[in-house]
Amino acid sequence: MKKCKFSIISTLIIILIITIIKIINSKDLNIDLHNIITKDSKYLVIHSNLLEKNGGFLLINNEGNIIFDKKVNLQDILYSDSSDNYFVFSGSRRNNNILIDKNKNIKTFSFLNESKYNGVTTVKMYKDRILGIMNGNLLENTYKSLLVLQDKDENVLIKEEIDIWASDIIIQNDIAYIFGFNRRAEENNSYSKIIMYDLVTNKIIKEVEDLTYNQYLNPIIVGNEIFCIARKSRDENNYLVKINLNTLNLISKHYLSDNIDKIWNIEDKIYAIKENKFVKLNKNLEIEEEYYKLKDVSEYSSSYVLNNCIYLYIRNYDENSNIYLGDFIKFNINTNEIEITKFNKDKNKIMENIVFIPIDYFK
Repeated sequence: MKKCKFSIISTLIIILIITIIKIINSKDLNIDLHNIITKDSKYLVIHSNLLEKNGGFLLINNEGNIIFDKKVNLQDILYSDSSDNYFVFSGSRRNNNILIDKNKNIKTFSFLNESKYNGVTTVKMYKDRILGIMNGNLLENTYKSLLVLQDKDENVLIKEEIDIWASDIIIQNDIAYIFGFNRRAEENNSYSKIIMYDLVTNKIIKEVEDLTYNQYLNPIIVGNEIFCIARKSRDENNYLVKINLNTLNLISKHYLSDNIDKIWNIEDKIYAIKENKFVKLNKNLEIEEEYYKLKDVSEYSSSYVLNNCIYLYIRNYDENSNIYLGDFIKFNINTNEIEITKFNKDKNKIMENIVFIPIDYFK
C-alpha cells in the first residue's frame, strides 16, 4: 500500500513538473485582451529591451497613465505592421513575434517555426499572411538574407535566399518591393538596393542597385512612382528620390536641407515629419500645410495608417522629468484634427523599444 501511495505521489510530482516546464516554455503570453481592455483604454503598448528578455504589455488611458501592466518574456520587439485583420510585431535580434487579430486574440510565433534563428529586419502583412526578411550574414561578397512567407498557422509558404539587408517592404498587386542595401566585403562599402519579388510565382522579377546612395528606406507608392528616402554615409542630410514603379529607374532626386524622418501616403496625399513638424507635402515635396510642431528633442518611433487616420508615437527626451516619455498622436486626414495623448511611465521602467496598437482598431 505504501509503495502504491509512493508511486502515485511520484507520478503526480512528475506530471506537475512536466506541466510547469510546458508553461515556462509555452509561447502563450497568458494575456486576455478581452478582459483587460476597458472603455478607458486608449493605447495598447508593447515594450522591450535590446539585450534582455524583460518586455511587457501596457494599457494607457486618455490621460496617458498606465492602467494595466504585465511583464512578458520578449526581447527587442522593433518592427511592426498592420492589416484589416491583424497586427504583427517582430523581434530584430531574437526570432520572437506576436500576432494580434481584430477580435483581440494573441498568438506568438517564430519564423520557420524555430526560435533559435535570427530575427527579422522588416515585416509585412500580406493577405493575412506574414512576410518577413530574416537577418542573415555577409557571405560570398554579398549580404544574404532569407525571405519567408508563412500563414497564421505557421505553415511556411515561401523560403528564399535574397541578396539584401532589408529595411522596408511595400506590396502592390502581389509584388513585394524590398528596400535596403547590399554590402560588398571586398569594397568595404554598401549600396542602396531594391528587389521586386512576385509573391504568386515566387520569383525575383528585378534587382536594382544604385551606387550613388548607401541605403533606401521608408518607401511609399504614389500613383506609378515610388518615393523613398536615400542616404549617403558621408552626408548628414538625406535625399528624397522618385523611382519608377515598374522599371525601378530613378526619376528625380531632391536634396533635403532638413531631414525627413517619416513619410506616409493616404489617397495620394503625402504626409511627413519634416523639420521637426508634422506636415503635408505637395508634389514638389515642399510643405503645403503644417499641423503640429514637435518638441525640439524628439524622435520618431512607430506609426500606422488606420481608417484615414495616422497614429504615431513620438519619443521625447526631457531631462527634467523622470515620468514623461513621449506623445501618441492621432491625426484625422478628413478633418485635420489632432489628438495628443501624453505617455507617463514609471521612472524605473526601462523601455528601449516601443510599439503600440490604438484601441480604436478593435472597435
